[in-house]
Amino acid sequence: DQEAILHNAIELAQQKRFLEARILLTELREIQHRKSDGYRALSIAMALMALREGDIKTFGRIARQLDASLENPVRVPPAYIEVVSLYRAINGQSLPVNAPERIQQMRDRLLPAETASIKKGSK
Repeated sequence: DQEAILHNAIELAQQKRFLEARILLTELREIQHRKSDGYRALSIAMALMALREGDIKTFGRIARQLDASLENPVRVPPAYIEVVSLYRAINGQSLPVNAPERIQQMRDRLLPAETASIKKGSK
């Protein structure tokens, strides 16, 4: 039954019916333990579908859930690094130490870090 749901979700995604595919994947994800590889793999697929659909809000929600499932690590496992890094960059959070260079560059270009200037007072 789970295989059929996964197969149908893949077919829907290939037809660019991302919302319907995500709904099916959500059903599968709900029966997974939040810290399992199955939960995380389904979260990655759902987040990428949301991006392809152009739904940044849903991408952020799913990516946040993925990051929380990983317990917000400083170093993110390679299978999840791009989605977690993009999520953190969009939200102005610290990037993982192993974030892809292109995401670091995007964050620096679009969201430059603010630096404090020190003003010397006159006496």
